[in-house]
Amino acid sequence: MDNHKAKPLTEGHTLAVRCYERAYAPYSRFQVGATIKAHGITQLFGGCNVENASLGGTICAERTALGALISAVGACRIEWVVVVSAMGDPVAPCGICRQMLSEFCDDSARIYLATPARVIRSMSFGELYPYSFRAFQDANHAKSATQ
Repeated sequence: MDNHKAKPLTEGHTLAVRCYERAYAPYSRFQVGATIKAHGITQLFGGCNVENASLGGTICAERTALGALISAVGACRIEWVVVVSAMGDPVAPCGICRQMLSEFCDDSARIYLATPARVIRSMSFGELYPYSFRAFQDANHAKSATQ
């Protein structure tokens, strides 16, 4: 990997670990941290999972990071995402997170699955979520492109 890409990824992993350590997971004890890097933006955006006693109110780390990104800079394209957990094998984003990320990731966006110690696996978003639901997104993009 080129050095100019390795440094932000290292920083992204570090931020995801810091978020992982701050996760609020008193019910499942399943802590997750995530970092998102958007195209053309140097700032990294992190998030952790935040559980709720109702469980349905729980928000995942990836969606927390996505909310931070959109709140700070608005809608943009995601370059990569780092997800950190300590469950042995790396943990991939859940189905809801995959769908949320699909609004902002094209198939070439990189997804890095990691433990607190290191990145274990890298894949494209298209590999992670090959059949994403983009019906409305594609229709809206096509409509706005013709106006």
